[in-house]
Amino acid sequence: MFFNLDDEYLLNVSWKVKWKKPEIGWVKVNVDGSRDQYEAPTAGCGGVVRDAWGTWLIGFSQKLDPKNKPHQTELEAILKGLKLALKMNFDKVVVESDCESAVRMVESGLGYKFQRPEYEVVQSIKNLILDHEWQVEVVYVPRNANRLANKLAKDARELSSYEPCNYLSVPDNCKQLFLEDNGQV
Repeated sequence: MFFNLDDEYLLNVSWKVKWKKPEIGWVKVNVDGSRDQYEAPTAGCGGVVRDAWGTWLIGFSQKLDPKNKPHQTELEAILKGLKLALKMNFDKVVVESDCESAVRMVESGLGYKFQRPEYEVVQSIKNLILDHEWQVEVVYVPRNANRLANKLAKDARELSSYEPCNYLSVPDNCKQLFLEDNGQV
């Protein structure tokens, strides 16, 4: 396979992108949606809430309806991450997603004009943000900065129930990624 200089540069840079801790006083909620439409259709979302020291505060996984559109799965992850942060009374929250188009949909409210099926989720996210006294930023990050949420989302597809699963401590199968994110490996 042939790479030009720009492709090689981008490959090297993308591997160096890592999760970054939020500022002191803020929490970071990394979220992701995951779908497999090819073998046995499955979908899920997951995420993790961490503080300025990189401490695991809580994580979640939830199996979702595999009939959801791709953006809907990503948007459900954002919504569930925000609901969890609100439930835990955090008032300064950065939500990071590796789905740039879903982040743009939240920022712009896109969906209403085009009657997209994901609009209801976008509207729920916007209402949740606006109806409470807190500071929320929803931002895009590259996949390499969101690996832990990606793992939780993929694992969610295998859950036996559609009930949310909360993790008060780092699940064993996520410990390596957690340590890498915190620069401990």
